[in-house]
Amino acid sequence: MQRQEVYHVIDGEREYQDRLITDQNWNNPKTVGEFLTLLDCYVVKAKADWLTESDSGEDRPSLAQVRKIAAIAVACLEAHGAPARVIPPKEDYEPSHVVLEDGKYNLVKLAPDDGTIRIQAWSDGLPNIKP
Repeated sequence: MQRQEVYHVIDGEREYQDRLITDQNWNNPKTVGEFLTLLDCYVVKAKADWLTESDSGEDRPSLAQVRKIAAIAVACLEAHGAPARVIPPKEDYEPSHVVLEDGKYNLVKLAPDDGTIRIQAWSDGLPNIKP
């Protein structure tokens, strides 16, 4: 499926949710925490569906739960705002290597002047990565 098709499916789920809310008179605004709780509940449902599907190889029930999760997340962002992700140019964040420094793994990118720019550091180290 293409991204636009997925967005269309999520939009359809949002329309369904809006109708359900209106029909059931559930128009009270939800807090971010309430939305997170709803998301958590549906993640549990999706995992349960996936576990029962693993024998049959059929993913549709768990994917239906994922559709609901995506639409609930959209509803949360509609209600409380959607902070935009600032995407730096690719050359500014593409990793080039991992170095070990003071017992920590640090993901770095070589700068154009042959210096390094630290992108992210993990205090626990990264599993299965050796410098």
